[in-house]
Amino acid sequence: MAERKQQEPDELKSRFKRDLGEAKKFMEPIQQKMDRNYKAYANWRDKDEVTFKTSDLFEYVETVVPIVTNNRIRALVRSDYPDYVTHAKGLNDILDNTYDTNNWDYESQSVMRMALIYRSAFAYTGFDKNYRNGIGNLCIKKVNGRWCLVDPSAVDLEDSRFFFYVEPKRKTEVYKDYPKKKQEIEDSFRNGDQMGRYSGNDSGGWFNQWLRTVKNFLTFNQDVTAARQTDRDTFNAELSEQEKHKNVIAYIHYWYRDDKDEWRVSYWADEVFLKDEANPFWHGCLPYDIYSPVKDPMSMLGMDINEQIDTMNANRNVLMNYTIANAGLHANPPLMYNTTMGNVKEPQKLRQQAFGDGIIPINNPDNIPLNALADFMLPPTLPANVVQLFDQLGNIKDKATGVNDSFRGTQNATSGKEVQLQQEAAYTRIKTMIDQFELFNKKIAEKVIVNAMQFYTQNRGFRIKGDYTKYDQDQQLAEMNGQEMPFEVRPIPKGIDQEGNQINDRTEFFIYANPSEWTKLDPEEDTAEQPDEQESDDNPSEEEVEKAFKILQMTVEIEAGSSLPQSRLARREEAVQLAELGMIDQESVLEMYDWPDREEIIKRMQEQAAKNQEAQAQAAQADAQAKMQIETAKLQTQKEIEGMKMQTDLTKQQMSDKSKMAQTHANNSAKASQEGSGSDGNSLAEVLDKVRQTVPEAAQMSDEQLISILTQGQPVQ
Repeated sequence: MAERKQQEPDELKSRFKRDLGEAKKFMEPIQQKMDRNYKAYANWRDKDEVTFKTSDLFEYVETVVPIVTNNRIRALVRSDYPDYVTHAKGLNDILDNTYDTNNWDYESQSVMRMALIYRSAFAYTGFDKNYRNGIGNLCIKKVNGRWCLVDPSAVDLEDSRFFFYVEPKRKTEVYKDYPKKKQEIEDSFRNGDQMGRYSGNDSGGWFNQWLRTVKNFLTFNQDVTAARQTDRDTFNAELSEQEKHKNVIAYIHYWYRDDKDEWRVSYWADEVFLKDEANPFWHGCLPYDIYSPVKDPMSMLGMDINEQIDTMNANRNVLMNYTIANAGLHANPPLMYNTTMGNVKEPQKLRQQAFGDGIIPINNPDNIPLNALADFMLPPTLPANVVQLFDQLGNIKDKATGVNDSFRGTQNATSGKEVQLQQEAAYTRIKTMIDQFELFNKKIAEKVIVNAMQFYTQNRGFRIKGDYTKYDQDQQLAEMNGQEMPFEVRPIPKGIDQEGNQINDRTEFFIYANPSEWTKLDPEEDTAEQPDEQESDDNPSEEEVEKAFKILQMTVEIEAGSSLPQSRLARREEAVQLAELGMIDQESVLEMYDWPDREEIIKRMQEQAAKNQEAQAQAAQADAQAKMQIETAKLQTQKEIEGMKMQTDLTKQQMSDKSKMAQTHANNSAKASQEGSGSDGNSLAEVLDKVRQTVPEAAQMSDEQLISILTQGQPVQ
């Protein structure tokens, strides 16, 4: 390989010309259609053309592009091995950072627009070493499909035999990179100009011919002259494309397969060989990807959408011009006058009466159809089916393109959810287009994550959107296993709370990582510039190679439909409903509505919530104290009641015992009195008196009550 790189490869130059000729033969008719489609999209008019003309392709493109690219496609990087899950999360954030630094959200719109016009679009995924004065950055760049020449036999770009990217570059830029080739390049251009000018041979300076082919790409003959303008405005003609690009060189990237069926790349200035090298990317793939909205099963290039609507567009424009002309004739019909009436000495006066449509002289000696000197000629009224034909053509176009009122936002709906449902139903028609766009972004993402591990060889910071706390569990798991995080997560301080603790931003943060270090491969020891015969003295061990292989095995998953628009009204309605159910807070609702000064509102809400919480806590504490006092009083009352009950029971027992003693004493006394001489009345009275003296409760009882109690044996109550 080293020997092949050192020589001026005549074999490679012959192969270069052969492949270039094959690619040009295939692409030239397609490029002509690309030019035609761009003219249709731009609604380009020829000079002096003032007829009515609209572009259905423009309407279609500008309707579909904002729908398919409304949101960033959500890609999720997953590791094929469990030990590198955290690495995959970090690469996912680096991927998002790459999208941000390359403005991919906006560039993807250009890619989609170019693909719809040109049937296909390309993107380059690599490393820009000149980014920010040599810091370098992963790059994703859209590539003009008019500057790409592809293999006609390939159905998939990666399966191609060759690929050409013809990049217009400044001469000074090429001379700076290849100073030894300056004289050879100038000689090639000088000889190419002479050959192209005098001999008609296109073997040299072919870029001039190529430039003439793609001349219309940038301006499409926008040398607008005074004839095109109104009477009040005149403009000078614009410079031709040859004049604009007179100091431009065709810097050609020629990708081809070597004997091992691996990609190599050689660089050419027009037909001057500059250098040849192996594929500089670890992933080993072509650094270009192609997006075709409507996939052609027989070619890598997509189907031409404009073919479906071009004839309808042309016929509708013709019909509209006829309708406008008919309406103009009705509003200002031409004037007919009888030339046989000899008294018309100044026909110009009749012309003035006929405004701008002129007069029609008629030799009519019998005054038929004229009944006077002059009369207006009215055209027939358009039939009703002409008006209906406009709607019919529109309906046919909508069926062909899949665009309907839901896409245009003109369909009636009473709520955000209804709008969303209508849009989701309409997306079915363009699902394959969306699937191809997601696959296109998936291939780009797979190259980006490998390029990150190849080219980011030093620790560098990446500004990431999101919440830094998503890595808390990863950090805890690493500490538990006695390992270190593969990168540093550094939150952005936002302020200090009342307790003196740091408040961090929860919307963005930084990670500091060296992805190349994860693979344990030294890129300086294994580059495309190093010959295969040269071996490093410090070869990586088998374990390091296996680890590097595992960490490179990342899978990118795309969330289906993530780029499609989501109804904001529907999302806001859902947010309000979730807040009513208590599933989200009011802050989330304000964020969903993007309310002005919502941070200040949220701050006031938090302060009010803190006051309410404090008041609720005080009320709860007072309520608890009141409940405790009530409970204490209740327990005390129950205790007193139980004490009184016990005292009552004891008193009753004592009275019962005393009553029994008194009854016994009374019985004994009565028995003794019966045995003696005594008087019954006096003895009974004495007994009753003794009972009253012995039992205080019986003091207030009558004799009959005492006798009744004593005879029945009941205790004194």
